[in-house]
Amino acid sequence: MNTAKIQLAAVAAAALLLAACGSKKDEVVQETVEKIQEREGVPVVVSKAQIRKLEQVRLFSGALEGHLQKSVYAAQPEEIKEILVQVGDVVAKDQIVAKLDRNGNTATARQMEAQYKVTKANVERVRELYKAGGVSKQQLDEAEAGLASLEAQKDAVDRMMEIRSPIAGVVTDVYVRQGNVAVVGRDEHPLLQVADISKMILTIPVTGGDIHYFKKGKKAKVRVADQTVEGTVTKVPMAASAASRLFNVEITFNNSKKLLRPGMFVQAEVALSSQDAVSAENDAFVVRGDSVVLFKVDGDQAFPVRVKKGATAGAYTAFEGQVNPGDMVAVDGMSLLKEGSTKVKIVSGD
Repeated sequence: MNTAKIQLAAVAAAALLLAACGSKKDEVVQETVEKIQEREGVPVVVSKAQIRKLEQVRLFSGALEGHLQKSVYAAQPEEIKEILVQVGDVVAKDQIVAKLDRNGNTATARQMEAQYKVTKANVERVRELYKAGGVSKQQLDEAEAGLASLEAQKDAVDRMMEIRSPIAGVVTDVYVRQGNVAVVGRDEHPLLQVADISKMILTIPVTGGDIHYFKKGKKAKVRVADQTVEGTVTKVPMAASAASRLFNVEITFNNSKKLLRPGMFVQAEVALSSQDAVSAENDAFVVRGDSVVLFKVDGDQAFPVRVKKGATAGAYTAFEGQVNPGDMVAVDGMSLLKEGSTKVKIVSGD
């Protein structure tokens, strides 16, 4: 046997010896742990079973819209000469937001202006004739009434050339550009949209199984920029949508801080139900066979108690069983606890 093989054999023998020693050492450590647990108790973390208010919270998603939104339309199919606002601008009711070309294709404004000038000049002549006794007072009154009527018509045409906001609010969309020809149409061709965002509406789809939880006045909230905005259910339909078979519930949010914007996608938190019930931390429940148990801790002893789980809300679950409010239950370390009574050592908890 050459030197290299002798060295290899020695290394292998040493490895086997170390492995054997390590195995025996592990057995000693394991035995020591078991004896410590028999003497000191199995370490567990405990928590109190308590009567808590459990809320079943559900998240509902959707896009926000202003509680009052109005589209702005043109009354004349003329070229858009000016757009005076952009998205995000705050506007007042009747504020001019766009202007049409007064010299455009329809010539309505030009014709009215020409007719007004002629009529006004004629009235001035009738007034001079009246002063000279050439016409009666009735003829003067008739001429001035005709001018007044034409002035009202001219004002109406002028207003058609000036597009005004129907409400006070914020411009949320501009659909056209300067130079486009405005299309007259109350539904399909708006120039822009204005929304009153002092309050915001979120419409959420609710299933038939959940709609009975919703009543007017029910609270909701959304979180935006690390802040919470409170809302209230303001509309609960009596019938589901024929298309989706869902109930479109409306939630209104007070937007005094202007944190919410039309079109913003949010998740609303709604507490569907709330109950006061005896509950324990979710981690305390253990499945043993066909049963769910809690390990009740009394002094230095822990023993399993069969329970019936109820609703879960957040970190806690309601239950029914022979565990009372104030009783300690194990929430960690239960894997080492036996079916009967086990000595335990509380290392942390209430």
